[in-house]
Amino acid sequence: MKQGMARLAAMAGVVVLTAGLPALAGAAYGAGQPHGVARPASALSRLERLGRGALFRNFLAASAQGELAGVDVRARADGWAVGRRCTGRCQDQYTLIEHWNGRRWSRVPSPNVTRFQYLEAVQAVSARDAWAVGLYLTRRNEVIRTLIEHWNGRRWSRVASPNPSTGPAAFSLLNGLTAVSARDVWAAGFYFRGDTDIRPLLLHWNGVRWAVVPSPHRSGTSVLTSVTATSADNAWAVGSYGDSATDALLMHWNGIRWSLVPRPRVLGTLDSVSAVSARDAWAAGLSCSHRCNSDNPPSRALLMHWNGVRWARAASPEPGLDDVLTGVSARSAGDAWAVGDYCRGKCLGPELGGAPLLLHWNGTRWVRAAGLGLAPHTAEMGGVSVLSARRAWAVGLLCAKACDQQGVVDHPLILRWNGRRWTS
Repeated sequence: MKQGMARLAAMAGVVVLTAGLPALAGAAYGAGQPHGVARPASALSRLERLGRGALFRNFLAASAQGELAGVDVRARADGWAVGRRCTGRCQDQYTLIEHWNGRRWSRVPSPNVTRFQYLEAVQAVSARDAWAVGLYLTRRNEVIRTLIEHWNGRRWSRVASPNPSTGPAAFSLLNGLTAVSARDVWAAGFYFRGDTDIRPLLLHWNGVRWAVVPSPHRSGTSVLTSVTATSADNAWAVGSYGDSATDALLMHWNGIRWSLVPRPRVLGTLDSVSAVSARDAWAAGLSCSHRCNSDNPPSRALLMHWNGVRWARAASPEPGLDDVLTGVSARSAGDAWAVGDYCRGKCLGPELGGAPLLLHWNGTRWVRAAGLGLAPHTAEMGGVSVLSARRAWAVGLLCAKACDQQGVVDHPLILRWNGRRWTS
């Protein structure tokens, strides 16, 4: 249940790595692997090493059918959700993009670079200008590269993107996205510099091309998972840092450079950030009493608020044994949503007993929305987008069968808020 960071792609047809801060439930290639699948070298070996270092939690999906990780609804009849899809034994993973037309969600064709890719975040500037970011694994399963796709009002197409990590085991990925205008878009992620140095990655679109923008980093591992901007001189990026990536990381853009920002002394990680103005922003993730590993005491939902001067932790409901927030979206000073999941029973593994955690900010405090009655299924939320007091959407996955990492069948999940309750 402890996930924390953004989800990663399914690599080599078997593994969907849900980037989190606990240790992997197994190696990136381990139990549940279908027969006849060759073990990729280099890039995936890096993922395995990260898993042993408590950077990722894996999700072995031998029969997975799909998952949505990011959502952005900009108008009553215009919204996007992105993630990954697969069929059968999921030996291939493809991009999944769905569109909201005001009445229903429907799948829209999207380009695929190879047989293994994943989209993590989406952001629309207008009805004819939207972006989606993620990663893909090269054809020979050697290198992980950034993936950026663009919507021009008619179709999605791939756009060239920088990959600062080089060498035979290069590793660069994107999992956060925000847009100020058609000529001002940010994407966030991380990359390997050398064999063990993990650096934050920030890319900027100026209307012509994507380019790497220098960013500060702390010693050891520094990972960015989300980015938000309200203007050309006000943007935030969040993530985690440290040997096991268990300390919250906050960065701010002032129009000239990115800088590190102090945060409250709390052990935890940040998975999502959303800003209303220069003096009002929310960040969400999880906090732990020791190290954010699956064998330690349960995690708690982490919500932090920026008031224009400092970041401070905010109180949040704790409905379960193990709570985590993976997405936050703020519309105004009195209206924001945070989503994630919690353990509602005896959670023996990452996919057992999970239920959606849906929290609302009313301007005074965070309150929990009513449950959805999805039992006995396991549901995990990945992202949320709020349009108005009566319109919000949350996306993730619904595990509909044998949620025990061996015979998982999961499906994309979209929930809608109508002002009174959430419905699927």
